[in-house]
Amino acid sequence: MANAHTPPAHQAFMLENAAELSPERHDIVQKILANYMGRVLPENFAYYDVDATFEDSLGLALGVRAIESQFIALARLVRGMELLHCSVARDAPDCLELNVSIRYQLMFNQEKTLPFLMVLRFGENDKIIAHEDRWHHQPLYRATDGFIGRCAEIMRYTSGKVMELCFPPPTH
Repeated sequence: MANAHTPPAHQAFMLENAAELSPERHDIVQKILANYMGRVLPENFAYYDVDATFEDSLGLALGVRAIESQFIALARLVRGMELLHCSVARDAPDCLELNVSIRYQLMFNQEKTLPFLMVLRFGENDKIIAHEDRWHHQPLYRATDGFIGRCAEIMRYTSGKVMELCFPPPTH
């Protein structure tokens, strides 16, 4: 399950109930899953709006270049990734939700399996304007949740900025 064992760029990822998706949405999912598997390529971000956001429990990225930095960091900090499951939970004109489960090979031969709900929101131009990963299908803490929520938002913002500074994407 090491990064060197990652499938080649042309190999498609298994997506349950993929017939429900349009060809464009299927391509979007394939490119995003490639990012999660360590195959971070500039063309994988073509479906993101320039001002899109990415948010999970660890980080907040503001703008497509910052989002690219998040995936570059994942590819460099995690020894290996394996897609265990991906299925369409909801497909609407403005939103696509996927049930995903990935096994990560961490440092010191530790493994972590992370199930999450990937929520992609689309703008009027059919580009992704927001990408949110809800680990264990739990919503992210927000400032509206009180002090703990506000602290969580500050931590995600700070972590996102650190990743953006430490793992900048190549200039395209």
